[in-house]
Amino acid sequence: MTTEKKIISLVCFLGVGLLGLSEGKNKVIIGSRSSLPDDEREYYSRYVNFRPGNGQTVELNPPRFSWAYLADIVPESDKVPLNQKFTLQISKAEDFRELEVDVQNVPYNFYNMLSPLPDAGTWFWRVGYNVGTGKEAWSDVRSFTISPSAVSWDRSFLVEPNLASIGHPRILFNPDNIDEIRALRLNHPESARIAEKIRVQADQIIQKHWWKNFPETDRINPDDVGELYSTISEEMVLVAFAYVLFEDKKYFGCKERFLTIASWERGGWSSPEGITGIGLEIKGGPFEERTTGADEDATKTSEHLALFFDWFYHDLNRGERETVIKSLEWRLDHSVNNHHWRGNKNADRPGVMSASSIALISKSHQFEGTMDNLPVCLALYEHSHIAREAFERGVNYLIGVTNGFGPQEAWNEGSGYGNSKMKWLLNATIIFDSVFPELQLAKNPYYRTIGDFFIHLAPVGLQHSSFGNGAIGQSRLHDNRIMNFRRLAYLTGDAKYLKNQQESLKMFSVLDFRLWTEYVLPYYYEEPKEKKDSEISIANYRLSKLAGWVTANSGNPNSYDDYQNSVGMLFHCRPRGGYSHSFFNENAFDIHAFGEVITHGGASTANKDAFADQTMSHNSILIDGKGQKQTLYFPLARKKEGYRRLPFKRVGYIAAFDQSDDYVYWVGDATNAYAESAPYLKRFRRHVLFVKDSYFVLFDELRTDPDHTPSTFTWLYHIYPDVEVEFDAKKFEYN
Repeated sequence: MTTEKKIISLVCFLGVGLLGLSEGKNKVIIGSRSSLPDDEREYYSRYVNFRPGNGQTVELNPPRFSWAYLADIVPESDKVPLNQKFTLQISKAEDFRELEVDVQNVPYNFYNMLSPLPDAGTWFWRVGYNVGTGKEAWSDVRSFTISPSAVSWDRSFLVEPNLASIGHPRILFNPDNIDEIRALRLNHPESARIAEKIRVQADQIIQKHWWKNFPETDRINPDDVGELYSTISEEMVLVAFAYVLFEDKKYFGCKERFLTIASWERGGWSSPEGITGIGLEIKGGPFEERTTGADEDATKTSEHLALFFDWFYHDLNRGERETVIKSLEWRLDHSVNNHHWRGNKNADRPGVMSASSIALISKSHQFEGTMDNLPVCLALYEHSHIAREAFERGVNYLIGVTNGFGPQEAWNEGSGYGNSKMKWLLNATIIFDSVFPELQLAKNPYYRTIGDFFIHLAPVGLQHSSFGNGAIGQSRLHDNRIMNFRRLAYLTGDAKYLKNQQESLKMFSVLDFRLWTEYVLPYYYEEPKEKKDSEISIANYRLSKLAGWVTANSGNPNSYDDYQNSVGMLFHCRPRGGYSHSFFNENAFDIHAFGEVITHGGASTANKDAFADQTMSHNSILIDGKGQKQTLYFPLARKKEGYRRLPFKRVGYIAAFDQSDDYVYWVGDATNAYAESAPYLKRFRRHVLFVKDSYFVLFDELRTDPDHTPSTFTWLYHIYPDVEVEFDAKKFEYN
């Protein structure tokens, strides 16, 4: 279809029955009431940003605090200053003449070790940047209102947690409760099942080749060892926990093997992600220096070594403890100063904060590594300065930001990768709660928010999805959630998460994740009570305005049987846009009906599959054959002369939403998603109407610059084939 310098409308009816309102009777006009106000938390939301938002009413006292690493939020170049100092001030007075909170020289852009504010009502807050220096700057003054019903959450004891007085062991069990922890395998059915699984697996592990022939150095290629070093250390933790549970000497051999790992110097295959120095033989050439830790999970070895140190503390002599402490310190130091927080000092830009840092635009490896290192901080706290520094940063991030990929409402990457990354978050959360039961991390409202988001984004039974890497398969959409939701049910006490896990198990069973954490859940949390469907309230429609998602379902997304008899749509138009493990597909959608997904996008959705990234492989619009393009370090675009700001604050957004007993309606505005590829596009709004839980009406509103050559709009409707296409490259034929 070609424009003639005017608005072109595309109308598409997609449904399973025509149940409209006949002859105009009972006509409903959806007007301006459906428009949604803008929220500053949508702006530049890839960055860690200001929370709480200006004018926000909060249900938590004190609210969770974070702010932009730079006063202007968006860097003017890729040379982001390495060391910033912040001052957080909170006052009842807008002129800050009296301060309730004045925390100075904070080295990270999130601070949450606070006492509850003395009363509800309106408060004002601001952040000072490098106060007292020539680079001093202040943020805008923002207000928030504490609801009278807000939950009070005192986190101030974390300033001086006095872990030395708790002693070792303290992670997942301690000397006072170890007998009760062991008794779970006798008096709690699920813990008994997990304990037996631990015993069986531990017996298998100590018979493995690498156990009997443990490598003396981690300079040996994992292919020659027969296992990744991170897998070796993870299996050794399982053996260590088996020793704790069963007190059987045959498992005690993990000690000498962990001490061997602790003796390895930095730079080998077991080093945390990002350390160079090991060689890899490449075809046709000599050994070449490369990043070690063959996979991103190499940093997990730090956590495994820390658990061993804590659990076996009294089985180690002074010299052995010092060996482990030294190893954990250089591992933690690298992670903090070279990968997760600060940038890589060995790169060509020393002293510059990496945009991948959890301070700015957190990437998935930086987030996972941060979660892996929180147990290290807990184990090493009184033994190491770097551990105390990382503890403060980590716990403030855990409370204040929690998830770098949609900290308000969602996980930008969708259900596949989102639930995968959430495993790391929940593992760290449970471990923290076991050390500090009084912390009660479940008071953080994000856990319930993200749980509800995943219920709606992947209804139980959904076969595949267009949203995010790995979403092609049912297992990736559901297996990690099955593991997460058991933990989430215990953490929050909410039966709907347990129900979701049980419904998902009707499809298949999955492996447990970090069994030692799974085992202790009934000790630290009240077991959630099972409830009937009628007792669990779950809305059919869900708007996540700040994150840019809408889901609509005629049935209960928490029910496998309902999925077989329901119709629904998953839709997004995200302020963050596509990056990391998500795609350039704002205003795209998936539809499912009667137990089948009848649309698809992203082809394989595989990581590093370039086709999956492109708009042309999704149910969205091409402008003159061009799809959406979003710069990696949004909203900066690299040009020959350097970097420039892009002229918008968000990639897409949900512009309107309305619902009644007869319909749900929403609008996604993806205009900005084409600003780099088709800057002459002036509007792309997709209107969606779901009528009587039965059929969808899509209306696309498109406008180009009147002075531009008439454009062609293309929409390729994607489905998932019943049979795989087989392509013969030699004959250039396909079947």
